[in-house]
Amino acid sequence: MMDTAAENHSEADLLLLKDLLIRTYSSHAVFARRVNVYTQRLRIVSFAGFLVPATVGSLILADKQWATSLLVTVGSIFLVVQFAFSLWAVFAKWDDKLSRALSLQIQQLRIFKEAENIKALSKSLSPEELRARINMCRDLESGLAQEEHSQEVSDYEKVYGFRSALYHLRSECPICKKIPSDSPRRMKGECKACSFFPLFF
Repeated sequence: MMDTAAENHSEADLLLLKDLLIRTYSSHAVFARRVNVYTQRLRIVSFAGFLVPATVGSLILADKQWATSLLVTVGSIFLVVQFAFSLWAVFAKWDDKLSRALSLQIQQLRIFKEAENIKALSKSLSPEELRARINMCRDLESGLAQEEHSQEVSDYEKVYGFRSALYHLRSECPICKKIPSDSPRRMKGECKACSFFPLFF
């Protein structure tokens, strides 16, 4: 019975499912990377804001004459830099971007997991059930499209996400016909679909 159901699945439905898996994992990877980037930036700002005043203040209290004046000068410079980064974090809305990226990462991962579940159960689903569950996931994904668009995902992020999905799913790139065999962050190549990154991406 299961084999009969699987044999009746149309190629179009199976391709839709594969495409859904790639798209949702790609988006998840893009926003997971953003979460990591903004988390690190905010940690650096917070750590610098505590470390510099604490270090300078402790040396002043210790009355180290030979070092106080130099450290106060250097510390003041670092405070100015730290203050500038803090302003940048506020005006660039790193907290807000982190929150939005985390939300989109979680939602896309949830849809991806559901699509994986559909794939695992596909042999036991009728063609109508398979199509209905795929369409349900696609509707959920479409509901996130406007919010994703507002986050201005760059072309390089799209390449990173696509390569991450191919690497995770062991799928072949439709352009270069290769399956990524290395980490998405380490591998750089000529294929503009799955491995073309700027030097400092």
